[in-house]
Amino acid sequence: MAITRHDTPKFVLVSYAEFKSLVAPRGGNLDLSNGEFEALAQSMQTPKAKKAMAAAFNGSPAQLGSAVVKAASRVARTEYRSLIVLQF
Repeated sequence: MAITRHDTPKFVLVSYAEFKSLVAPRGGNLDLSNGEFEALAQSMQTPKAKKAMAAAFNGSPAQLGSAVVKAASRVARTEYRSLIVLQF
């Protein structure tokens, strides 16, 4: 539940279980001893990854904005949460 003031969210009430999941550490640390870092670094050297990075650094503001909107809408579809909004 979101509590708003002048149509701006000020507080959000969530269950204790949801709160615990939000404050819990996300993912593990990158373990340098088992080759995980090397595998990650190697995956970033593929032609596809290099092309994606070149596009990110050389893209126009409009292209970057379009990519962000596309990614955000994909996240929004997969992480939909309903809110009850109280107006004061």
